[in-house]
Amino acid sequence: MTVWTAAELAQQLGALGVREGGVLLVHTSFRAVRPVEGGPLGLIEALRLALGPEGTLVMPSWPGNDDEPFDPETTPAARDLGVVADTFWRQPGVRRSRHFFAFAASGPAAERITADPLPLPPHIPESPVGRVHELDGQVLLLGVGHEANTTLHLAEIIADVPYRVPKSLTVLRDGRPERIEYGENDHCCRRFALADDWLRERGLQREGRVGNADARLVRSRDVVDVAVERLRRDPLVFLHPPEAGCEECDAARRSVSDEPDPEALDRNFAIVYDQLRRLAATVRRGRAGETLNTTALVHEAYMKLAGSAHLTWHDRSHFFRIAARAMRQVLANAAARQGTAKRGGALVTLHEGVNAPTVLTPADVLDLDRALAELGERNPRQLAVVECRIFAGLSVEETAEAVGTSIPTVVRDWRFARAWLSTRLRESWAASAAGEPENGDAA
Repeated sequence: MTVWTAAELAQQLGALGVREGGVLLVHTSFRAVRPVEGGPLGLIEALRLALGPEGTLVMPSWPGNDDEPFDPETTPAARDLGVVADTFWRQPGVRRSRHFFAFAASGPAAERITADPLPLPPHIPESPVGRVHELDGQVLLLGVGHEANTTLHLAEIIADVPYRVPKSLTVLRDGRPERIEYGENDHCCRRFALADDWLRERGLQREGRVGNADARLVRSRDVVDVAVERLRRDPLVFLHPPEAGCEECDAARRSVSDEPDPEALDRNFAIVYDQLRRLAATVRRGRAGETLNTTALVHEAYMKLAGSAHLTWHDRSHFFRIAARAMRQVLANAAARQGTAKRGGALVTLHEGVNAPTVLTPADVLDLDRALAELGERNPRQLAVVECRIFAGLSVEETAEAVGTSIPTVVRDWRFARAWLSTRLRESWAASAAGEPENGDAA
């Protein structure tokens, strides 16, 4: 049997398409590649030779025991990551993340890839996998399939899949172990194998042999783009159907709703909407000049409905996400009934402004609703962030939990959406003041 040298493997990697000077995230099974001269270190040398001195090599490096705090200097990589990953982080000059969901990297971009704080869920854009995607890196699957491809979990986050299963890990805080609970877009991952056909259909995946292993090479951005497209059509495409009897996928399905009912969310929305409508009507019947405070109404609705046997909330954050959408619809419908006069009618007080009046007339509410509909077509996650912020009064942290994304993502989405909405609303109000027809109005 041929014993492969590092130079031979490097030549095979180059022929496969590994970019010299690029960023390469590697998932590997050494057993599939071997025998290699020098063992796992020989394979690591081959990967570095293929990348050259300006390239950056990245491998997963998280631990296998979530009951113990992670120490980047001593904690072994999980056994299922393989001997190459556990050897790589121990080498001189290799940087390792300082948090539980660690990756290790060597090369010019290593610090940028490993510098983020603990990402929850693990593979958000502000994570090592996300940074490889941001840097237009490649993903090499060496002796493993897409079931090991963590970049597909990033695609799930970007596509805003609805499932989150409860997980926990242990960190050190003030020298003491502390348990952190979180929700993760996790399942058995075997249906990640669907990505093979999706990528092959478009000619985006290069395949060949490296050593004795089957190898797949693809751009991280291509993986994400193709997977997000499929997930937008079917958010549960990576989960086995219920009849398959997969416990992990069944747990993910249950996290979407406590009832196996695809209409559960619509029913919840209808109940919340009706409650908010009644609360809004009560305020309108109050003293003259009183305004509708959206945050107060949502929180009052929560107090009235939190214990309802007719609703299936995941948690308080799930309620507020539904309530924020319902509040927007309550206000838009009420504004439409009152007409579009710029003066008179009930006023609405929003929790957060968008560089515009925070106390809006009915016509202003309709303008805002139209702009939000346009934003939702452009970016559904940004719409959810805006609704939680201005209609439910959630903090950045609460919004991140409700939307199922990271705090930095909420900050970035809120900043962008707020600026976009401000520009869009100024255009709409300027056109209205000039007597021009608004979008959807007759000339």
